[in-house]
Amino acid sequence: MVKQILLASSLILSFNGFALAATKAEQARIDKARAEKARADRARAERLRAEKARAEQAARDAAIAKENAKPLEGFKIMLGGTLGVGIGSGAPRDADPLNNPPSGLNLGLKTGIAYFSTAAGGSTVGLEANSTIGVRNIDFANAYTPQYSFNFDFLQLFQAGEYAKVGYTVGAGVTVRNSNVGNGITTTAGTTTTNNTPYTILPTLKVGVAALANNHQKFSLDWISYLQQNSGSPYSADIMLTYAYYFGK
Repeated sequence: MVKQILLASSLILSFNGFALAATKAEQARIDKARAEKARADRARAERLRAEKARAEQAARDAAIAKENAKPLEGFKIMLGGTLGVGIGSGAPRDADPLNNPPSGLNLGLKTGIAYFSTAAGGSTVGLEANSTIGVRNIDFANAYTPQYSFNFDFLQLFQAGEYAKVGYTVGAGVTVRNSNVGNGITTTAGTTTTNNTPYTILPTLKVGVAALANNHQKFSLDWISYLQQNSGSPYSADIMLTYAYYFGK
């Protein structure tokens, strides 16, 4: 009788062990399946986010390309800035440093109005009237020349890819330079003089290359020559980098 009880107990314990092992194996299988499902869900979510981001970027690129492909026409208000360097013309040299200041850094604020239309060949042409308020020959040692420029420019731009137009610009105008009274201007000979001339007026010629992005942002690199009023010979020149934004549809 005792043997039978012990045998039955052993069988019960064995069955319990088998059941516990099977339960643990099933739980491990369930945990593994859950982990794999969680990884798959995360991968699918990341893939969906990446696809959504690509679709949104493609939509933005398409909108930009569509905007840039539109004809640039009508009146625009322009606001921008200039950064450049003045260089000497070589000859003739003018003794008056107001007319022919030595080389230096130039800064300016540019405003204006422009009108654009589409030419027969498909290019964009524009006429721009602008003014620049700035200073020339900044040497950070109390020497600079205030100047005010008024120009009329002609632009012709050609489509370059989906996002930009590139072309050239030519222009003419006048530049008014004020004397920096009290601070003095350093001449090329190294002496500092106080100029008593209140201002001088110099005819101006300009030629450069330009790029227009999204029909609103213009970048240009220009060569600007300042001429003598009598002979037309150059006093000096600037190499100028200009950024301008055109407001308007």
